[in-house]
Amino acid sequence: MDRIFIVDLEVMSLIGVYPEERDARQPLVVNMVLGCDLRTAGASDKLEDTVDYHQLEQAVLRLAGQSEVELIETLAEQIAALAMEDSRVDEVGVRIDKPGALDAAKAAAVEIVRRR
Repeated sequence: MDRIFIVDLEVMSLIGVYPEERDARQPLVVNMVLGCDLRTAGASDKLEDTVDYHQLEQAVLRLAGQSEVELIETLAEQIAALAMEDSRVDEVGVRIDKPGALDAAKAAAVEIVRRR
């Protein structure tokens, strides 16, 4: 399976379960892997034959910016569902890092994989 990557997308989101986390948006880092067949796009050299990762990036930025969920697990599910709206995406992996969530670690993170 071919893959498209979105690497280290920085988003701001209102996220967290503790009251002090609900005061302001926090930075998150989103990484995505889209499993899809890229042969048609490779042969045609046409954007309409592939997943438009620029549009997906913008959709993820909007989703995260408007989100008020408590868990990064929930946001990861929402991002995966967004990616799967494109019927050419057979599989999506989403990893979200939440810098500063832990005292002694760089970040807390979740990673999910969803398939058709």
